[in-house]
Amino acid sequence: MKSQSMQINNVYVDSIGMIVGKLEKEGPLKKYFNNYIEDNYFGEKSFELAQKKLSNKAILNAIAKSRYNINNVDIAIGGDLSNQIYCS
Repeated sequence: MKSQSMQINNVYVDSIGMIVGKLEKEGPLKKYFNNYIEDNYFGEKSFELAQKKLSNKAILNAIAKSRYNINNVDIAIGGDLSNQIYCS
């Protein structure tokens, strides 16, 4: 498989969506988090399904804070500090 690159011009961050777990909410940065969950499984049967649901909720939170709607989004960039970027 060949690698591909693309150049994107005029990119800026309009909003962010973030959800943290109980440990992050109780940590030293807690004042910065207003979206968090108590249950690491987020009501799902597996951690992977919970990660998928959390990513979707974070995206919807970012869009809600934005001046755009879902139909205006061409690209979204996700990140996860625990190296579980597959759900992004």
